[in-house]
Amino acid sequence: MIIAVDFGGTRIKFGLVREGIVLTERIIRSYGNQASNDWLPLFQKEIQDLLEEENFSFSMCKGMVWALPMLVHPNMKKANVSFGKFDDCKDADFVAKVESLFGLPVLLENDARAALFGEWKFGAGKNYEDLLMITLGTGIGTAVVMDGKPLRGRTGLAGNLGGLSLSRVGPKDSFQTQIAEESAASWVIEDLIQKHPDYQKSSLSKKELLDYKAIFEEAIRGDALAIYFRLEAFRNWGILIANLILSFDPKCVILGGGIMGSREVILPGVTSIVEELLGDLGIQVEIVSSSLNESAGLLGCEMVWEEYSQKVALSS
Repeated sequence: MIIAVDFGGTRIKFGLVREGIVLTERIIRSYGNQASNDWLPLFQKEIQDLLEEENFSFSMCKGMVWALPMLVHPNMKKANVSFGKFDDCKDADFVAKVESLFGLPVLLENDARAALFGEWKFGAGKNYEDLLMITLGTGIGTAVVMDGKPLRGRTGLAGNLGGLSLSRVGPKDSFQTQIAEESAASWVIEDLIQKHPDYQKSSLSKKELLDYKAIFEEAIRGDALAIYFRLEAFRNWGILIANLILSFDPKCVILGGGIMGSREVILPGVTSIVEELLGDLGIQVEIVSSSLNESAGLLGCEMVWEEYSQKVALSS
């Protein structure tokens, strides 16, 4: 049994996983903007409470795997780059501090890669050896498996391309270059909507929370601004998927993350964009949604432990 933790920008999921089964789990608000010295003791108490409720103890666990929204070094003991959340998790002594507090060996993994591992072994990707995953949540994460091997690269960057450039070619004076995070991630959408000149005329101006759920709801009701931002999202996600398909030639693309609660709207929307962009090439790719949903990252953490603990954690 391991303790698996999936850190998100707004929520943290954690649980106990054994042999492909999430025995129990909890979801709490994210500590993303706090210093680790402040939140680590609180989180240790959360996990201790979970163990005690299930009549377990730390000594009954083999170790922990933490999936972070960061670039993680291939040694799986250090995060290289953060993106405004959990910034001090990339400190050189972070893992040692966690291991000392919890009394267990710890591996780190990128959160999108952990989710892909879960889907690859237990979910929508288990029949494929060439696949990639895009997680649409607070941010945008990506991960890739090629020829049955996860892509990591020399620094852990390979395949984690949520910030991949998006270019729209048009007349010289309208050429645009953006990145996925700045044009279609959840963290930026509220600001984009409020800055639009038609915002006050839109039913979106009456929403307490401006997120993709609000956009999809109001688009169905015929709100013009919501329809515009829905199409923008489909275009940007579709371009990102097309770029990744051209880069890695997968047989399957899995879409996951919190936004995929609206999968019945998103899947046909982005699939049509990808077909429009790549149809002439005759590339056959399955674009599907996560089948494990909230559990993908936790189950992927167990796969990380099984595959890498002997090579990394126990030999360190």
